[in-house]
Amino acid sequence: MFQTLEEQVKEHEQYKQRYIDAFDWVRKTRIDIQQCSDPHGEKEHTIEKERKMTEIAATMKEGKVC
Repeated sequence: MFQTLEEQVKEHEQYKQRYIDAFDWVRKTRIDIQQCSDPHGEKEHTIEKERKMTEIAATMKEGKVC
């Protein structure tokens, strides 16, 4: 019984850490996207923002089609 409970605690801790990691990634990505969302400014800055947005899009995995 104790072994089962220890396994459940371990699984929950792993789940919690993955959740925290995913939440941090979403928060960081949202901030990065907000910083690149303004299309105004010098051409060089706009091109750099577009490049960064392309990099962000490349880090996102495609979802599973049901």
